[in-house]
Amino acid sequence: MSDFRCYCDATVLRTDRIELSNEESHHLINTNRAREGDEVIAFNGDGVEWQCEIQVADGKQAVLTPKTYKVHEKPDRYITLILAAPKGKGLESIVRRATELGVWQILPIITSRTELKIITDRQANKMAKLKAAAIEGAKQSGNPFLPKIGALQPLLYTLGDFFDLNIVASLQPETRMVKDVFSEFRGKHQFQPKNVACLIGPEGDFSEEEYKAIAKHDFKPVTIGPFVQRCETAAVSILSIVRQEISNG
Repeated sequence: MSDFRCYCDATVLRTDRIELSNEESHHLINTNRAREGDEVIAFNGDGVEWQCEIQVADGKQAVLTPKTYKVHEKPDRYITLILAAPKGKGLESIVRRATELGVWQILPIITSRTELKIITDRQANKMAKLKAAAIEGAKQSGNPFLPKIGALQPLLYTLGDFFDLNIVASLQPETRMVKDVFSEFRGKHQFQPKNVACLIGPEGDFSEEEYKAIAKHDFKPVTIGPFVQRCETAAVSILSIVRQEISNG
């Protein structure tokens, strides 16, 4: 198995040539110091991987020769992360780590206490950075799938009957352990949830009005530890716990 891993946008399975983007070429050749003849795994983020050999070791446009390919089956259980977008590069950090944990979908939201303000004409640039963060996470973890990343939107737009199980990391006093919520679901339905939504609020938590709206859509309030966590830490905490639970049974 190759130590080198890179992203490509190839869609044709049987191809004799894969040209990498400038960014991927630079990372593979200049940063990782891969050379002509080295083996590389190229993936397209949609479950396809190619075992390749470097044909042209150019730091601006590397060219790979595919030898074999593999198509990974899509998972039969999905996790969606819905979170109040943090300011700065916090969201990029979360996307990278969520990708490493195999999250299928990430929906950034605006709440009454969200500090992040994205100017409309910068949305495309922000989305490109989030995709780049997801690619980094996929390279690190070996995940063949990139998560679907939604555009920033109000909280209420993401609430609905889209998932088997909804949970929200809550600072309110009446919360339950994630494992107990899963156990209750299995006891009631006699099967493991296949689609789970994990909701995380902003620094300072959701407002009372937002909690009322969340409760109407049957989001179960859960605890992820005895201490108040930043949203980046909270995302990793709840996703790690849910990943473990959803994989059981």
